[in-house]
Amino acid sequence: MTSVKSIILTKNLEEGLPTLAHFEIKETPFFFEKVVEELQEGSVVVKVDVISPDPLVLALMKSAGFMPTKPGDVLKGFTVSRVLASKNKALKEGDIIGALLPLSTFQTIGPQQVQQSWKLTGYVNEDQLSYGAGVLGLTGGTAYAGLVGVLQPKAGETIFISSAAGA
Repeated sequence: MTSVKSIILTKNLEEGLPTLAHFEIKETPFFFEKVVEELQEGSVVVKVDVISPDPLVLALMKSAGFMPTKPGDVLKGFTVSRVLASKNKALKEGDIIGALLPLSTFQTIGPQQVQQSWKLTGYVNEDQLSYGAGVLGLTGGTAYAGLVGVLQPKAGETIFISSAAGA
């Protein structure tokens, strides 16, 4: 039997930085065969390989604001996950995706969550999974959207990008 390890928020973070007192690791049984047997159309089963400590996680730890997490709930964050089983036409077993998901090692994600994820297969390989959480993740995606969608540099222009600018 496999187990799922989840990061549980034990108390909200209203200011400052989180400490170990804000988290608990909860382990629960995961019956892969049963989950696959009951998998709904459009859904996939994933194994989370990488979680990203993006600034978004701090926002999700607050008691109010954008998608607040209640103490006792599984914290969410940006993940890089591998598809273990699929009933979704867009993804097959072995595909790698990036998505904002609960921070649990194994999980089923439904059609809406699949639609909100992005396929990283072909962009990262086994040795580069962390790239999916960095340069191809939330902060990298934000930088790309800002550069291409907002700044829209023209040929011959010089731009300076600080890697220490923060998220």
